Amino acid sequence: MARLFEYFPVFFLAFLWAFYGPLLRFLESIGLNVFDVNFLSFSAGAVLLFLIFKAQKAKLGFPAKTDAKKLFFYAVSLSSTNLFLFYAFTLSTFANTILLHYTGLLWASLAAIVFFGEKITKWKLIAAVLCVIGIGVIFLPSVSFSEKFLIGNIAALASSFGYGGMIIGSRSLKESDSKKISFYSVLLCAIIYLPLFVFFGSPKETMDIFFGLSTGGAYSVLEALFVIYGMKAVSVIAASIILVLEIPMTILVGFLFYSEGIPFATLIGGILITTGVLFLVVKDGVSKI
Repeated sequence: MARLFEYFPVFFLAFLWAFYGPLLRFLESIGLNVFDVNFLSFSAGAVLLFLIFKAQKAKLGFPAKTDAKKLFFYAVSLSSTNLFLFYAFTLSTFANTILLHYTGLLWASLAAIVFFGEKITKWKLIAAVLCVIGIGVIFLPSVSFSEKFLIGNIAALASSFGYGGMIIGSRSLKESDSKKISFYSVLLCAIIYLPLFVFFGSPKETMDIFFGLSTGGAYSVLEALFVIYGMKAVSVIAASIILVLEIPMTILVGFLFYSEGIPFATLIGGILITTGVLFLVVKDGVSKI
């Protein structure tokens, strides 16, 4: 029973990620744009994480020079992922968004061949074929709603490249202190979005800013804590398999809360992409975080 409780943070993380889409749609509905949402979320998250980690007496000194470069790469990848996910979740369906976003595991797997000298295995090739065909099926306008959601679908696919960069960055930082990495990555993202918020931000009322700070900040903190404490007790592969549950949970959230149907093309493409992702995780050892 005690062993079962160790898996709870990972399950909670998958559940939390499944509700990222509704959070973005809510914040957009009150008048916040993509720059408002990301700057307010990351800035509030950085402050809260600093207070939490300081209370835990964690050492948050400046990262080493080698880690700083990797952190910057990770933060840029995270910032771009969140940028495109905002448009994906608000301009396309939850099903299309999560399925196309998850192909980031494939791009990370292929990039690992260059950055980490990994071999090209048959499972990578099979996964690549399945994911690419799945992407093509979802984008096929003759059998799906892709024309209606074209911009959102393109944004979802674009988010997958940033997500792949996040995975590569996370792997390169796996030996570093997780709390320090979490804090500085969120802080860097806030810094990246600061000028965009200053020039393109559009909050109209104080309450809008409050909602952005409170909901976005709380989300950032919970996500960081679930990642840190979930990965301490659970193997990377086990966690990655559990986190794939984000796909059906996100689709279910879209159906229950927004009455989003699943076109036949999305269903077929989703099966292909999910199968490819599972091959990467189970057979090729690719981690989601």
